[in-house]
Amino acid sequence: MCRIAVPAALAALAALAGSAAVAQDDAAMEVQRCVWRCLADSRDATDPAYQQCIDTRCNERVLFGSWGQGRDPAAPAAVAPPPPGLVPGWSRGRSPALGEGVVFALPSGAAIGLGCSGLPATPLALRWTAGLLPGAAEAVAVIGATAAVPVTATAGAAVGDACAPPLRALLAGATMALVPGRAVGQRPGGGVVLRRPDGAQIVLSLPEEAPRHGGTVIPTAGALGALRQQAAACTGAALPRCPP
Repeated sequence: MCRIAVPAALAALAALAGSAAVAQDDAAMEVQRCVWRCLADSRDATDPAYQQCIDTRCNERVLFGSWGQGRDPAAPAAVAPPPPGLVPGWSRGRSPALGEGVVFALPSGAAIGLGCSGLPATPLALRWTAGLLPGAAEAVAVIGATAAVPVTATAGAAVGDACAPPLRALLAGATMALVPGRAVGQRPGGGVVLRRPDGAQIVLSLPEEAPRHGGTVIPTAGALGALRQQAAACTGAALPRCPP
């Protein structure tokens, strides 16, 4: 019988856990790079080819190390597949930091996710941990072209129902982005007006523009089914038909 000393076993487990965390972080960043490449290869984020590219290529690139039908030399080796219906970076279950829900973990170790608020009138909660954007005292979660949620450097939550603009956009499959600064308005026809930490005002027309302003894109492709299931579980019924 093979025996392993307890200290050695603990060290081995710690090493494995660390390797798994690094692999998950790398996979999440690979998905994000894939989303950016899809955007670059499309007319804009409203181009149907953009969403099709994400749906058909980003998962394949991460899980199988290929781009389309050809091998991408820069692609990493295959990683352990995520739970069914979720892309790397997303997980569903109980998070020590955010409780029960569907959670996206950033490479920094911070996380943001959808869970239940426990409030009948506003049953959904978009929760986040501290340090979503390192060094930023305040930031904005931009979801789609018009919805924005202010987030702080400390842990917090924004609650609402499934028809509240940010949550409605998230449950419709809109991309989410985190951008340092504060939302100060909306531009007619689409776009969130932000005041950056340096005082300059910018218009973020699409979440995919976030990296130009020190932000991070959170791809929701591959997590939409889990997000909707979580929302339905929080409301105790099928998602409502929201008014136009």
